[in-house]
Amino acid sequence: MITNNIIQRTIFINRDDDIGSAFTIEKGGKQYLISARHIFETVDDNEEIEINVFHNNSWKPLNCRATVHPNEDIDIIIFSYEGTLGVVRPIIYTTDGIDLGQDTYFLGFPYGKYSPDDNKINSSFPFPFVKKG
Repeated sequence: MITNNIIQRTIFINRDDDIGSAFTIEKGGKQYLISARHIFETVDDNEEIEINVFHNNSWKPLNCRATVHPNEDIDIIIFSYEGTLGVVRPIIYTTDGIDLGQDTYFLGFPYGKYSPDDNKINSSFPFPFVKKG
């Protein structure tokens, strides 16, 4: 089952003509945005960039600093920024209790598709699609 503390961490993002999905995590009292590196191929490590976050039915700019792994085969990029996106709810990051063969879920915005938050129950962020595997 996907709970609101997971759904509300999934963010629809873009930069130039590239769109994608990201999620938020907190560490040391600061929030970070995690996404796929291949969406931001031209971004260098420690570069200050502007990305856009879809909120309240429009794209909003977000100034951040990118962190990329030196191994280009690792498809992760981390963005640090001031403040928070969405609602911060408790979450535990652990592999405890994970079993081989259990259900897994993928949340995101494939091909730029999303469900709008017309009733303002997701802090005006769009709802991601959820795929079960």
